[in-house]
Amino acid sequence: MRCYCLNFMDKINFINTSSSEKRIWRYMDLSKLLALLEDESLYFTPLQKFEDRYEGVYNCFEQEDLYDMSNEGQLHRIDKASADLNDTRMLDNSKILKEAFTFVQKTLLQGVGVSCWRLDEGESHAMWRTYLKSDEGVAITSTVNKLTNLDSSSKCNFS
Repeated sequence: MRCYCLNFMDKINFINTSSSEKRIWRYMDLSKLLALLEDESLYFTPLQKFEDRYEGVYNCFEQEDLYDMSNEGQLHRIDKASADLNDTRMLDNSKILKEAFTFVQKTLLQGVGVSCWRLDEGESHAMWRTYLKSDEGVAITSTVNKLTNLDSSSKCNFS
């Protein structure tokens, strides 16, 4: 599947201007480098392929808590001490809200891909071990600024 890179990184607060010209590293084995050169596109690993099945999951719900939605569409926790725990409509609504938000989150995460880069001035032996399947690989270097300023029409490989 092909997608286009969405440049949203400049809107994230954790990337500040002081790090924009610092070096970043992307470690990969030779097969990934050849694919990058051949396809002329960045590869994004689908989040679902990560070993940690909770990677990217934002769990705002406590299983035992009850929730309701205001007329303005804001989700809020119901105080159990003052709630009528015999109100089946409220209990059903809370369950449906949790299921609906979980479904939406899982659906959204199916379209998320990750390209891991390391912010550091020097290379890392640990990253070589983590990202290479064999003894043959490369490290690509760039800057935060160059990566975040990719042309939005740049191709990304998400498969």
